[in-house]
Amino acid sequence: MDVFISYKSADRPTVERIRTYLQHAGFSCWIAPDCIPVGSDYGIEIPPALRQAKAFLLILSDAAQTSVWIPKELNAALDAKKQIIPLLLEPITLRDDYAFKLSNVQIHNYYEDPEAAMLSVVQRLKAILRRTSAGSKPKPEPQPKPQPKPQPKPQPKPQPQPKPQPQPKPQPKSQPQPKPQPEPQSKPQADGKKQEETKSSGCVNIVVTIGAALLVLFLVVRGISWIWDRVSDQMIKTVSFGEYEQDGNVLNGKEPIEWIVLDEQDDKKLVISKYGLEYPRYNEEYTAVTWETCSLRTWLNKTFLNAAFSEEEQAGILWTTVTPDENPDYSTFAGNATYDRVFLLSIDEVNRYFSSDYAKRGKATNSAKNGESGTKKCRWWLRTPGHDSTYVAVVEFDGTLEKSGHVVNNSIVAVRPAMWIDSNSTD
Repeated sequence: MDVFISYKSADRPTVERIRTYLQHAGFSCWIAPDCIPVGSDYGIEIPPALRQAKAFLLILSDAAQTSVWIPKELNAALDAKKQIIPLLLEPITLRDDYAFKLSNVQIHNYYEDPEAAMLSVVQRLKAILRRTSAGSKPKPEPQPKPQPKPQPKPQPKPQPQPKPQPQPKPQPKSQPQPKPQPEPQSKPQADGKKQEETKSSGCVNIVVTIGAALLVLFLVVRGISWIWDRVSDQMIKTVSFGEYEQDGNVLNGKEPIEWIVLDEQDDKKLVISKYGLEYPRYNEEYTAVTWETCSLRTWLNKTFLNAAFSEEEQAGILWTTVTPDENPDYSTFAGNATYDRVFLLSIDEVNRYFSSDYAKRGKATNSAKNGESGTKKCRWWLRTPGHDSTYVAVVEFDGTLEKSGHVVNNSIVAVRPAMWIDSNSTD
């Protein structure tokens, strides 16, 4: 068994994707409770699994630091001198005991770039397995040295008898010697070798040419995609409406809010904030909720509404029937329809109004605080439930949809409010 995965159950959806990625890369994984027989005791099954594993993958998050089992598993892995690979799911400050134990270990940041982090983990695992397999090869048994054969004793050589000297014969007249004919060269064999070398060289050239052409085609397609994304980014239509603190300097007052126009119908526009404005929890408590019952809905339609818009501006924000949006991958209860001014987009609406993952990527304002020092990229909440009612779907840093969701009381996901407004309000 290659990898022992240590994690908190609250992070299970993300851990499932990580395990699937590793298994597709060819690694065998041990993970609880899947690898624990029904009725068995965790304390009995985990130690031998740790001993058999070649590497220890430590999945770290804010929730993971509250686990009782993870510190025990980490200590056991360190005692067994296992290779530790920490993978950080979210930007957190490590607890002192974790920081001490991992002080000389490279930590991979999954939350910044999941694909790059997993590629790095795979390379690390391959290196660990190479070293492990090299160290486990049996040493060849020493072969007995061959014994020298006994040499026979040298016999005295007989003394040579002097031979009579022959009388010189008369030499005949020298006859012309025929010139030696050169041996025929094996031309057919040499020609065959040259033909084989020519064919081999030709095949290599064809393969190299095809490879180069495919590489050029790949780069061209990526380049076109890159250019199109940025051209599309410049082509988006925006409007300014309302004011909210965004630059982190409260002394200079609030800044105008920029909104991306997603749709226009008759005399109204559907807009979403260009930036993540705050990092509120979807729900203050960890419990099963829907958009209808979550605390973020109340915050958007009261606290945010009154802070960002004057009474005149609020009159231009239209009341909208917000339908419950079912998750396309899960059958989680989505609640009932609501009647709101400010709301969040659903998975279906995000796919409908955004042309690519690049367009979905979010950036946070300077004043939005979530503990991520130095980064402007942000995840942002949707209203679609996740794999169960304690999770909600989000858009990730890279613009991909996290349909299984993040836990509802997570504080590292930004909010990008959406609303229908009267077109005359922004003209």
